[in-house]
Parts: sequence; C-alpha cells; structure tokens
Amino acid sequence: MQPILFHIGSLTIRSSIFFITAAYVVSIIVVLLLGRKQKLPTKELAAYLLFGVGICIIGSRLYLYLSDFFSNPSFYIRNPGELFGTPFFQGKSFYGAVIAGIIFSLWYLPRFRFPLWKVADIVAAGTALGFSIARIGCFLGGCCYGRPSPAPWAVAFPLLDSPRHPTQLYESGLNFLSFIFLAVMLNRKKFDGQIICFDIVINSLARFFVEFYRGDPGRGYIFQGSSAYLSLSVPQLFGLLGIAAGIILYAVLQKKAASRARV
Repeated sequence: MQPILFHIGSLTIRSSIFFITAAYVVSIIVVLLLGRKQKLPTKELAAYLLFGVGICIIGSRLYLYLSDFFSNPSFYIRNPGELFGTPFFQGKSFYGAVIAGIIFSLWYLPRFRFPLWKVADIVAAGTALGFSIARIGCFLGGCCYGRPSPAPWAVAFPLLDSPRHPTQLYESGLNFLSFIFLAVMLNRKKFDGQIICFDIVINSLARFFVEFYRGDPGRGYIFQGSSAYLSLSVPQLFGLLGIAAGIILYAVLQKKAASRARV
C-alpha cells in the first residue's frame, strides 16, 4: 500500500493517477503497434485514440457525478458545490469510460471511414493490458478492496479492521491473461469483431467473479442473500448483461461474415 508514489518538488504524484496515466499511455502504444500489423493508418489511428482518451476521462467523471447526484439528489440540489468537491482527476468510473468510449467510437470511426470492427478488435486487446496496469494503481491507492479474508495472501489495508482479498490484483491478473489471449487470437481471428466479442465476454466474466470478493461500499444489490454467493450486485448484473451481449454480437457478426463469404 502506497497511495503517494513520489514527489516532484511541491507536486504530489498519487499511485492511482500515475498508474491510470500509464494505463492510457501503454494502451495507446499497444493499439498503434497492433494497428500497424493490421495495416491501419498510424497517424489517423493515433488521432482517434487521443480524442478517445479525453472522451473516456470526461465520461468516467460524468458518470461519477451523476451517480453521486442520484444517490442523494435533495442534498446536492441544496449544496451543488459538494458535487464537484473531488478534483477532476481523482476518482474514475470503469462504466462511465466504457460507455463514453463506445458512443464516441460509433460516431467517430464511420465518420472518418475507419473499419469499425477491425479497430474495435485491436482496441480490445490494448485496453485489456491497460486495465491490468490501472488496477495496480487501485491496489496501491487502497480503493476497490475486497471482503475480509483469512487467506494467507490477504492484505491489511489502512483504516480497515481486518485483512482483505486483494481484489484489485485479482482483476489485474485476469486482465493481463485476457490481453495475452486476445493478442494471440488477433492474428487467428476468422472475422472482424471476433476479438471485441471475446473481450466483452471475458471481461464481464472476470468482473462477475471478482465481485463475489469485493468489499468496498457502494456495490448496490439487485438482491442480497445470507452470503456474497447468494447475492447479485449491480455490477454482477452488468456482467451478466455483458456476457449475453458479447455472445449475441458474436453470433450476429459471424453470420454476417459467413453471408459475405458466400457471395
């Protein structure tokens, strides 16, 4: 645990901000390298990625602002300044970034005549590695921690009463394995869009599994039983929806690819 990574003069570099920034940088580099192998124009792809990063950051913060507001609208109507009390670059939402990125990509890529699903495949592989790096920042920063655990690998987080599952590292490891799988399959895919479908399903499965061990507040539950295994949290519902969406999208794109092959 090291929330403060280092200082540069009077500037404090927090672990979470450092690793999120590193995640974006590494993702961009990996996507550009994969894009070159897929014969996509490097400059145009770089422009799309840089715009996309900005949109994702804005989307992630906007998602958190809206979540905070709707959790207690009367309070924030009376105290609007409290809604924006957190510095812009502190606190990020995975769902907000993903939603913003998807909307931006669906508008940007067709507009500039990029092959939508080919780009989606390489972005899926690159961002899997980025998510793996970002979760290291979560671990060092002490957010997104797990439930109390007697396991020998459990971690004692400051201000918490007992050792916890290092769920940040669970997710980091799963995302890294996902990156390796997606990068290998990228050169073996049968149709454009296959890799992003794999990514949607794998990522959704990983988040569904890790959610059983998450212990930080704000989970939100569809129903809550006597244990985590008999409960369904809101993120797990999103995970199930993601798995279904990935499978359906795979079937649709595979059918379209087969139809084009027969023509």
